[in-house]
Amino acid sequence: MPSNWKQFKLKKLGVDTVKNRQTTCVQIERYLRKDLLPHLGHLALTEISQKDILITLRSIEASGALSIADKCRSWLNELFRHAIAEGHLQVNPVADVDVILLPCRPVNHNPYLQREELPSFLKALTHYQGDRRIQLGV
Repeated sequence: MPSNWKQFKLKKLGVDTVKNRQTTCVQIERYLRKDLLPHLGHLALTEISQKDILITLRSIEASGALSIADKCRSWLNELFRHAIAEGHLQVNPVADVDVILLPCRPVNHNPYLQREELPSFLKALTHYQGDRRIQLGV
């Protein structure tokens, strides 16, 4: 995998200046090492086919890590688009792979209480044994 893409990506994210972006840097390193390089690392960038990409992403999906498969697909797409823009490749083997990957599971962020759930929640809150400031804040 071209290191100049990773350097470009991290610079674009502002990793040098924003500490919370370090998690993206760690993710890129981990997914490259754990999920992508074992399957694609032995191939030159110009040798990687759409079939190679699909086999790699399907193996990640098979482990149940659908969001990681999607993130890896996205980063591979960026990597190959970068290589095309730099003049190293003519074709992006990741193009259109997204239409045959499994969708990520829907995420239910910050669910709110329904009106009928409120009395039992407030009763449970009165018996909360943790920090009083948390209880009062809630």
